Amino acid sequence: MYQLENVSYAFKQTVLDAVTLPIPSGRFIGVVGPNGSGKTTLLRLLSGFYQPRPGGRALLDGQDLTKLKPGERARKVAVVTQLNVLNPQFKVCEMIGLGRAPYHHWFWQRPSRGEKELLARITAELQLTELAGRRLRTLSGGETQRVVIARALVQDTPVLLLDEPVNHLDIHHQLDILRYFQRLAASGRTVLVVLHDLRLACRFCEQLLVLDRGKIISGAPEEHLRSGLLARVFDLPEEDFAALLGLS
Repeated sequence: MYQLENVSYAFKQTVLDAVTLPIPSGRFIGVVGPNGSGKTTLLRLLSGFYQPRPGGRALLDGQDLTKLKPGERARKVAVVTQLNVLNPQFKVCEMIGLGRAPYHHWFWQRPSRGEKELLARITAELQLTELAGRRLRTLSGGETQRVVIARALVQDTPVLLLDEPVNHLDIHHQLDILRYFQRLAASGRTVLVVLHDLRLACRFCEQLLVLDRGKIISGAPEEHLRSGLLARVFDLPEEDFAALLGLS
């Protein structure tokens, strides 16, 4: 379970302002809000990459992730960012295999039998088996994105943090990936996903964290819709918002 305690963060202006919030484990949670509201910043705080301002803490199961070594963090939290720097000469199977690096003592350590089975399963589940031998430079943007997601999945961590993971995918693969995340959460994993498409967020996520002017409002999608919060945060008339989400 995550616990934000008096968490603040700022660049030139405040992004998060004294946020205290529990984030439960074993759920598929969407992170939504207007551009610049702090969605990516929140994920970086939850990954331990950012340190809150003094007096604030972001904890996972009581541990401050910023105080753990990178390898320890990588065995607890897998992260998919918006911008991924990838070696175009790597093969798909090699890139996915890098997800096991936090468990190895040296870079080119050969995977165990159990790891090989995990790699094969996730490669198949993300429909990448036929691409396994191809170089990354030969892939489309959507195929590359699925490789990045697969690499995070083979880390086999209790927490997954994903920043706009379905943006480059066609609608078929968007739905497949989001259903996959639902199954992961049902199995006890914690999945937090930044989503721009509110229709997808409301359909698939059981909980939404709505970022609004430095604060975070947590609740079920239907609660946020019923209260009019989402329409207000995105500065839309409620009738326009309802039409956009297909509710009218």
